Amino acid sequence: MEHYRPDPRRYTVSLTGSDLSAPVRWGDNHPNLLGWEIAWKMAHGSNNAQVAGLWTCREDWYQGQTLSYGDQNTGTLMNQGGRVFVPYSTISLQLMDGAGVGNVTCQVIGRPVMCGETPLAKSQLYGIKSFQAEAEGDATVSVPTNADMFAVARGELSSTPWDIQALGGAANRVYWAFQLEIGELFPGSVTGLPWRTCPPADASTTGTIKITNDDAAETASGHVWFRFDFNQGR
Repeated sequence: MEHYRPDPRRYTVSLTGSDLSAPVRWGDNHPNLLGWEIAWKMAHGSNNAQVAGLWTCREDWYQGQTLSYGDQNTGTLMNQGGRVFVPYSTISLQLMDGAGVGNVTCQVIGRPVMCGETPLAKSQLYGIKSFQAEAEGDATVSVPTNADMFAVARGELSSTPWDIQALGGAANRVYWAFQLEIGELFPGSVTGLPWRTCPPADASTTGTIKITNDDAAETASGHVWFRFDFNQGR
């Protein structure tokens, strides 16, 4: 038994329109199993698909409790290919196309990582949510399930600073408040994104990022990036 290890498991997943794919699963209750290294490659049949993943993880030695990463508003970006280490003994993955295009086929394989082995991949993936804020108006973006960090990036329009707030709890308590200046983070900018910790989640909300556009004439558009770290709780 001491030499036993689960076999790698390979799946082919097809996406049609905006429907969630059927879940694929890697799982075993071997006591020396640290987790799974997941590798994937997408084949696109149409333009403009935005493939993202929704993950459900369970550690069988902790009373079978589950933890989800990503939701149907914002999942983990998986639009091309890559590799990630997920440190749970049982994993379920569903794919979705946030653009509703579909016509995508994914080849995905999971390799077990046992005690004493070093995974090749990191434990982090990223997601993105776009927004628009009317002139002198606000936009809000919900923090996806178990994202741990966020960063706001400018898109087009708006010639004034933006006020950014990270709100948490039923009372919308402000955990972060800062201003994104005019010259920061335009498309093509080499300035690093200002990453911040996501606000705490509770029974009422996963947290909200609020962007206020101070421009009196132009609508502002941009994106909120989220980081998901399977090795870290929130």
